[in-house]
Amino acid sequence: MKRLAFPALLLLALLCPTRPSHAQEAEVRDAVQKTVAAWNNGAIDEFRSNFLPQVQGFYLDGGVLMEGIGPVEEDKAAYAAGFKPNVVARQITIRIYGNTAVIAAYFTGAIKLPGNQQLVGPWRFTETRIKDSGKWKTVQWHFSRLAPQA
Repeated sequence: MKRLAFPALLLLALLCPTRPSHAQEAEVRDAVQKTVAAWNNGAIDEFRSNFLPQVQGFYLDGGVLMEGIGPVEEDKAAYAAGFKPNVVARQITIRIYGNTAVIAAYFTGAIKLPGNQQLVGPWRFTETRIKDSGKWKTVQWHFSRLAPQA
């Protein structure tokens, strides 16, 4: 009987899900906040370093799926033409599954577009990050307008 106890306990330990540590959640939250700060500050290289090359997502404008990061020159040209985000991520929730994190949040603020147009929040936001070489990088994201609450 003792002979079977250890393998049974080992199997049970391997099959039981583990709760991610608060340290992992803090790492992901920090990565999200740094990404938003880089976007707001026009720190293009820092902002882009938070995404995997095969990233995809839906942007605030309600357009079609965007795939990949795109040329850095496009980002630089947009900022030079007047693109200026000023947003804050609020009520960030994080679920970690191994080396994958699923994030949901609300964004408030506004984004100035070239030509003096402006997108004004609030928006719903989700993203999926994967831990890549020790850094939590975005592989998928989605923005959508938050409908007025009655």
